[in-house]
Amino acid sequence: MFFRNVMLILGALCIFGGLGIGYILLTYQEAPVEVAKPEQPAPEPPSAKIAVLAAAHDIPSGSLLQQGDLLWKEIAPAEIRPGNLVRGQASEAEFAGSLAKRDFTIGEALVAGDLLKQSDRRFLAAALKPGTRAISIPVDAAQSAYGLIEPGNFVDVILTQSLSDQPSDARRKVVAETILQNIRVIAVDQATTQHTKASLVPPSSTEPRLPKTVTLELTKQQAETVFVALQLGRLQLSLRALEESEGAPAEHGEHGSATWAGDVSPALKQIVPQAPLPSSSSSIESSIRRPPPSSMLR
Repeated sequence: MFFRNVMLILGALCIFGGLGIGYILLTYQEAPVEVAKPEQPAPEPPSAKIAVLAAAHDIPSGSLLQQGDLLWKEIAPAEIRPGNLVRGQASEAEFAGSLAKRDFTIGEALVAGDLLKQSDRRFLAAALKPGTRAISIPVDAAQSAYGLIEPGNFVDVILTQSLSDQPSDARRKVVAETILQNIRVIAVDQATTQHTKASLVPPSSTEPRLPKTVTLELTKQQAETVFVALQLGRLQLSLRALEESEGAPAEHGEHGSATWAGDVSPALKQIVPQAPLPSSSSSIESSIRRPPPSSMLR
């Protein structure tokens, strides 16, 4: 009896042991073995962009560069070309006022060799259009208008004369006429770039520095006209609107455009006898007396 009980207990243990081993075998999963992969090289950081000075818009050859013509453009190091103006090595102020020796398209990087700086002795001659001359005329505070007329502007040239040989008629003592129209200003004093009023004020003064000369771009005949006019009276400049200047040729004043004192002041008509004013011939033409053909040397 005892033996049979022992055998039953041993059989039960075997049965439970088998079940336990089976359960363990069924539920056990072998952990996956990770296969070592070759190390991938770390990605290279993107190349840093480099800022170069470029054209803010299309710039034709012969243009004087102003601040608004320039901008900084970022390009890849591989795009750098010899002569490009890199930020840190060049500045906008350094090349503002330079002359473009060739055309630049919008966004194109500028090249130092294609720009002529103001410090170059050939600068003013290079800035002139073919067939033109640079003539400087004196100006005063009223004419310079505290810097309102700047390089690159277009002006009309007005001659004002006091005719002392007409004492009997006050209406004829003063006359003004436009002798040249749409003339380009090349420089004001020694400056060939536009500037703000603040730049005209010396550090030691609170008063603006007034220009003393204005340099104009003229043809040979226009230059002769200016020199004769300087002997006749006073020259003044009148600033033209930008819309009227673009594409319009420079030319002499309209024939018969003289304005007399009597045309301006109604009071003069009341204190002098009513007499017809001179015909509308140019005072320059009337002041330069040409000799008759018979008196010319042969």
